[in-house]
Amino acid sequence: MHANGDAAIRLVLDAFEQAARDLPRPGLRHRIEHCSLVDDGILARMKALDAIAVPFAGYAAYHGGALNDWYGAERVGRMFAHRSFLDAGVTVAGSSDYPCGPYQPLIGLQSMVTREGTDDGAAAGPGQRVSAEEALRIFTLGSAEAEGTQAYKGRLAAGQLADFVALGENPLTADPHGIASIPVRATYVGGDQVYAAPDGTVGWRPAGRVPVRPNWDGTLPVPGDGRYEWDGFLDADALPAERDPDQGWFATANQMNLPPGYPNDRDTVTYDWYAPTRHHRIAEELDARADWTVEDCVRLQTDTVSLPARRILPLLAGLTGDGPLTERAVGLLRAWDADITADSAAAALFEIWYRRHLRPAVFGKALREVGPEAEHAAALARILPPDDPASDPRVDLDLLTGPETGLDPGTLLATLSAAAGELSALLGPDPAAWTWGALHHARVYHPVTALHDGPQPPWASVGPAPRGGSADTVGVAPYGPDFRQTTGATFRLVVDVGSWDDSVAMNSPGQSGNPDSEHYSDLFAAWAADGSFPLLYSREQVEKHTARTITLRPPAPATAQDPNGR
Repeated sequence: MHANGDAAIRLVLDAFEQAARDLPRPGLRHRIEHCSLVDDGILARMKALDAIAVPFAGYAAYHGGALNDWYGAERVGRMFAHRSFLDAGVTVAGSSDYPCGPYQPLIGLQSMVTREGTDDGAAAGPGQRVSAEEALRIFTLGSAEAEGTQAYKGRLAAGQLADFVALGENPLTADPHGIASIPVRATYVGGDQVYAAPDGTVGWRPAGRVPVRPNWDGTLPVPGDGRYEWDGFLDADALPAERDPDQGWFATANQMNLPPGYPNDRDTVTYDWYAPTRHHRIAEELDARADWTVEDCVRLQTDTVSLPARRILPLLAGLTGDGPLTERAVGLLRAWDADITADSAAAALFEIWYRRHLRPAVFGKALREVGPEAEHAAALARILPPDDPASDPRVDLDLLTGPETGLDPGTLLATLSAAAGELSALLGPDPAAWTWGALHHARVYHPVTALHDGPQPPWASVGPAPRGGSADTVGVAPYGPDFRQTTGATFRLVVDVGSWDDSVAMNSPGQSGNPDSEHYSDLFAAWAADGSFPLLYSREQVEKHTARTITLRPPAPATAQDPNGR
């Protein structure tokens, strides 16, 4: 709860104490945000409640002597009382109150250590000074404890998150008045290095172990006779990295992301990459605006616009069908926006046309230029790419749009007519009744069903559900000959680092792997519809929305009288 003045803090403590009496919750720890003005009575009550204080860290440095003018020296001596909290045994966390104050943690550290204004040098409550080590613990361990995340945050230790910074000077031994100006050399998040400098430099350096192969690149198998052994791993400085990208952001969709000039022929990472189509669509969206919300990011994760469709549709310009069905098919695609949504008739027609008729036709034309006709059918079957994320549409598109390799209008219309006929056989003759989701669907199977003999139980699979997208869309959804989605993201996550409780996620088909649980498939419909659920982060919100708690207890140790431990 937020409270600044001592009177407000006493009211908050009254409420906390009343709640503890009426609704005891063992282990529940209350927080007071800001908790600016305290006295001995407040400190004692907070200690008894095991409450956590989150006062401003940087205000003494930011406002300096003005605090004394506004509040008087006596009150300022009890404000942002880090020293008093520590001496009273009250857990205290670091806080910036940004944008009302500076957000940089190093300014907060200096402020707590010196309690002097950075501009005027005036002391503001010098009795509340703490040591540099105590200030560092407040910002790390204290903040983690305030979040309830001390099990995996706040320390550099095995099992804790690999989030840390590399500083240009040790703040524990530096001149306390220079802590705020210590340069941040690098920032690591989850082991990957994301860094920034005061001059605006930003960059990214991935973590990983890439083997050194002295006389081969790992592309093809080699004899295991000792001639091709690894010779250690590349140094971190030799790995690919990016610095100051022009676009100001990083994104990946499994595309080739080695920076220009990286010596991949010498320090080989890989030569196998997926097509850049999905990354191009992400870039198109990210470059178009900067006011992104959590909901916008979910939409981008599940985006179903097909860039290959955009390049193919102009081929129909000026063409007219030679029959009612073909003519209607041409009109349907001309009016389409290339968004492969589940409810789209044009999306169903395009996918049938492109993958089952247009692609074989353009590859077949190319084969006629290079081999005997008797071998064309077998060769075509071998070179047609499968519909999966590894399928690369760039060859198709280059052939279709090339002046020498493209298809003539008669072949384009013939393949479209065949596709419309096939779709009519699948979904009926009326295009108004066609939808992509009537064909393209998701059905997931429990992993143990492969081991189950006899008829499959009802829980063996979940679905089907109509799906949008294809192998070429950001919301990747490739499919097999039966149109069942074969792969794709069942787990999705969008994190709002400025408001953690506003983060969202998705985990299909449900929250439980137990077929008897009501949560076994409770997320499948929302996942299929490209939805999300709140990924609550704070203890307060998690406990507020908890439906059930499962407690696991180890069995009692076995005894001589009861070897089974009963």
